[in-house]
This record gives sequence, structure tokens and C-alpha cells, in this order.
Amino acid sequence: MKPVSAQSLIEDPAARAEAERWLARQDAASRIAWALERLPGRHVLTSSFGIQAAVLLHLATRISPELPVVFVDTGYLFPETYRYADLLAERLRLRLVVARPQLSPAWFEARHGRLWEKGLPGLDAYHRLMKIDPLERCFAELGVGTWLAGLRRQQSESRRAVPILAVQGGRLKLHPIADWSDRQVEDYFVEHDLPRHPLAERGYVSVGDHHTSAPLAPGQRPEDTRFFGLKRECGIHLERESGCVPRPLAAAGGGFPRAIGRPAPRAWPGARARAAAGLPEPKSPSAFAAIHVTAAQAATFWSRSAGTSLSRVSSTVWW
Repeated sequence: MKPVSAQSLIEDPAARAEAERWLARQDAASRIAWALERLPGRHVLTSSFGIQAAVLLHLATRISPELPVVFVDTGYLFPETYRYADLLAERLRLRLVVARPQLSPAWFEARHGRLWEKGLPGLDAYHRLMKIDPLERCFAELGVGTWLAGLRRQQSESRRAVPILAVQGGRLKLHPIADWSDRQVEDYFVEHDLPRHPLAERGYVSVGDHHTSAPLAPGQRPEDTRFFGLKRECGIHLERESGCVPRPLAAAGGGFPRAIGRPAPRAWPGARARAAAGLPEPKSPSAFAAIHVTAAQAATFWSRSAGTSLSRVSSTVWW
């Protein structure tokens, strides 16, 4: 094993490339254990409680039952998704943190209209206000240094090159099952008798908001079932330099990350996206987005994690 500073993993593409090669030889459970033990800051797992979400939720919380699970609730999810989240939260005893935008769906539509119906600029603005901003504010408030997510290379063309270890928003990000095949995911469901998302049996292969998700039709690619086929990613898993213009994740081979602890970028759409979507100029960040983390849950898991690896900042990483 070789020592390397956590800051080097963030700032040095060569250090990340070496870590990527080492991680590629480990199984998913070992990757998670390594990240929880060696990577800096508080650790969280993000989940959409989508079609395949149960796999990483089960795998990660078997290793760390106290691992906080951050769930972005736009208010526009399918009823089946909310029930699935309840089911998995109870069965897996998840420490769930819910991040929400400032406005309810009704208030949002009264102010902005149905942005998701206004083409790609409207979708970008909607995703910034209802998904990206709440998550970024949540991470900043919780002091997240490392996060885990369930992206896989077989999920879509846009994820073919997703690394196991990345940098996003100045934080280290681990994709423990990035190299898993669809068959491995299915086998894991069967082996551990995990409950399925109710919409899976109705032909959905990817699920988000009800107004921009559809079942897979003959001749379609899985990515065509989201956002009317205009794009695949909502932006949560894309690095952003300014406004709502995304760039690819800083993968193991390169990219220029922001430093850990640096404030998240201002959380409203860029001027071009606002104009295209008919949005007014913001007066302050809070005028357009805010984060709500369930207070009792957040207080509970942070108090219990005091003094554990969740709150420890490591300056040296070994693999």
C-alpha cells in the first residue's frame, strides 16, 4: 500500500489515476470500506431511490449502518418512489436526510411555470432550482467531504467513462459499482432478496420526476426515457464551473477541482438560461433555492457520529 495525501487526490490527476488503478482491482465492498476509512470529511451516500437504488443502499449500509443517505425530494416524484423510499428506509434502517427546494411544487409553478416544458433551457433551470441547489446547500451545511453515488458505466452513453474515483465540487466522490454490469446488479437483487421499485414491472428503467420519466418503448435507449430525450443527466452528477453550464466530472485522468471546504457556487441559473426560461434576475441565493434537511434526523446522526470516521478529516490516504 502507498500513502498519499487526500489533498493530492483532489489536486493531482496523477495521484487519482494511481488510486483509480488500485481501486479497479478491488471489489465494490472493499472500495467503500477504503473510502469510509481513508477519504476526508463527513461521508454521505446520495440516492434517488430509483429502479436500481436498493443495491448500493444495501451494500454501503451493511459496511457502515450509520452512513447518512441524502435524498433530494423535488415534490414531483412518483407516489411509488416515495413508498419505495419508505420501504427501504425501514427495511435497511437508513439514516435518511431529505433535501428539498424552498418552494413547494404549487408555489414553484405559480412563480416560474412548468419549466420542464420549456425545452432544454427550461429543464436546465428547473434542475438547478429543484435538484442541484438543494443538494449543494445540503452538502455545505453538513460539511460533506466525500460522497458515494451509484453511477454505472452501463447505465447510459453519458456514463460510459465514469471513473471509480472522481472530484466534484471540491469533494472526492466514489462510484463503488461503476464497473458493474446489469447482470451483476440483477444477481445482487436476487442474492439479497431486495425489494424492487414498483415501477420496474411497468417498464421503467430509470425513474425521477413523474413529468420527465417514461417507460422504455421499443427501439428506445434507456437514456431516451428521461427528459423527453433532450438530455440524460439532470446535473447533480456533473461538475459546474458557473451558472448551470455543466462540464464532465474530473475523472482519474484530469480536471481542475475546487478545494475541500470552499463554498459551493452560487445557486441560481446563469443569465442565458434565466433569459431563455423567462426567469427574473435573482436578488439573493435564497430567493430561488434553499435546503431543508430534516432537523431531527440530521441532529441524531451527527450527534451519534461524533468522534467516528464520519467526522474525522484524514490528511493521509493509504491503498
